[in-house]
Amino acid sequence: MKKSLFKLILGVFATMTLFSSCLGDSSNSRENPMAFAYITTKDGIQCAAMDWYYFTSPIIKTLTVGKCYILGYRTNLEMASSQVILAEDIAQPIELTTTYGRVDSPTVENTFNPSEFKPDVFFFNDYYGDNWSFSYRASLKEKDTPRAHCFYDVNRQYEMLDGVRKDVEKNQIIIDVRFDYVPGADGSTRDAYWYSVSNLSGIKSSYKENPEKYDPTKIIDNYVIVAVKFRYNQLQSDGTVKEDVYVGNWTSSPYSFAYPKE
Repeated sequence: MKKSLFKLILGVFATMTLFSSCLGDSSNSRENPMAFAYITTKDGIQCAAMDWYYFTSPIIKTLTVGKCYILGYRTNLEMASSQVILAEDIAQPIELTTTYGRVDSPTVENTFNPSEFKPDVFFFNDYYGDNWSFSYRASLKEKDTPRAHCFYDVNRQYEMLDGVRKDVEKNQIIIDVRFDYVPGADGSTRDAYWYSVSNLSGIKSSYKENPEKYDPTKIIDNYVIVAVKFRYNQLQSDGTVKEDVYVGNWTSSPYSFAYPKE
């Protein structure tokens, strides 16, 4: 693996501020009480992609393939004899709410605008099945279930900079995000950080099919890298809403899609 892609991978995992690993007494011991996990199969074994490895356990084998969870596990990497590592369960799984990215604007009811928003856990390839975990701050009831809806608006692939329209360049994409919630039981309202997942595989594949935007000749370490910006409407402290707030940048984007060289 060349240095440039290695830097990209490190940059991606440096953004995982919510779900951090806790190493034991040696570099081969690993424990994480709150790991972001994607359930998949490897070598015919149902397992969880989390913390750069693939793990299996009694609980992991009972979960739904394709779903994302928060899991607690403990293991010793010295015990690894294959790509799938046996782990000990140390917490009950928490299933994360997942939406699916679309190429048209979603119909969203019970909407709200967060005061903060950012991607938390993701990976440039399909390690997590193109699932991205987002965190956002909002005032909701304790039992409400918030959701982040991502969509690729092909007609709004531009920014307004000082009143001047600036179209995105090739291998750049803007993904809009809107929010809603499923009302829960009555409870007190709290201003807090909330978390949910959006699967961006549909957006990722649709973008690749657009030759006006996607340039497959720009190869970095056998990958075509597409920089991603997210755009959302931000609640201000005075109760007003600021439209089109961007998260990410083009020059050193921490968010990206990577397509294997064909």
